[in-house]
Amino acid sequence: MSRRKPLIVLAWLSIAGCYAAEFDTDASAVFVCSQDDECPLGQACSEGLCQATADLRGPALAITSPAPLKVFTPGDGNLPLAFEGQDLLLAADESDEARAGYVEVYLDGALVDAVTAGDLEAGLEVASIPIPTTGGLHHVVLSARHQDGERFDNPEADAHVAFWVDDGREHVAIVEPPPGARFESDGARVQVEIASLNFTLVNPGFVAPGEPPAAPEGYVHIYVDADVPSCLPACNFDYQSSIIPPGLARVNQMTADQYLVLPDGVGTVRVQIVAQALDNEPYYRSDDLQELVYDEVPVQSVVGEQP
Repeated sequence: MSRRKPLIVLAWLSIAGCYAAEFDTDASAVFVCSQDDECPLGQACSEGLCQATADLRGPALAITSPAPLKVFTPGDGNLPLAFEGQDLLLAADESDEARAGYVEVYLDGALVDAVTAGDLEAGLEVASIPIPTTGGLHHVVLSARHQDGERFDNPEADAHVAFWVDDGREHVAIVEPPPGARFESDGARVQVEIASLNFTLVNPGFVAPGEPPAAPEGYVHIYVDADVPSCLPACNFDYQSSIIPPGLARVNQMTADQYLVLPDGVGTVRVQIVAQALDNEPYYRSDDLQELVYDEVPVQSVVGEQP
């Protein structure tokens, strides 16, 4: 595609004489534009200005529906997924536009759809995802891609929302990081956020011995690449850290005070949590000690990636 040189219009008032200067027509973030072909080669139109492709931050996505941690019933129709964004030109066919690409849609780490057309800034809806029938927390991740399938490398190119499916049972779950999140393999610090459903997070040190619980309650241990749940209860104290509410607080959502340390090396790392009862033993849903309450999220330890 040929590109036109940007039109430069100068206007000034001068009484005594004329003003003359030489302008760099390849300067970045100087010239006004409405589309890429109004910019010099190596530049793209972003936020109304021609900017060097190397200076572009990349697309930004935001999920507007469902609300974070919204509760649905199992199999209750389709998920009301809606999102918006900027600096990404959705295109199904090959394009010379530097910002051309598409959006992949993942549910619990599995690719379920792709959005290749529409007005991203005006907002789009995806009506193809049935609400899962399995109880617990579920994750939707949107990922902006170049037309060749490569990821955009800026953090804003991914968007995430987690929602509950309530089957009436107790659940604890990892909200952050989402499945497939990428972290620098050298010295990454991962902050873990958890939530619970039909299970209240409490501090056992602030519950009187013998006090009957008003509802299922406890706290969680965090593990990394452990053999849970099969190793429990023998490995119950082989955790990396715990998430315990302060004082008398009773909550259903918390962020860990300490960052999680991932093992060295590149590859998939499993972040896991296990619900704990007030007696500091694993929490079971039933008296027969068969159903533990736990969650696991796989993340990626990669070279040269920023969280």
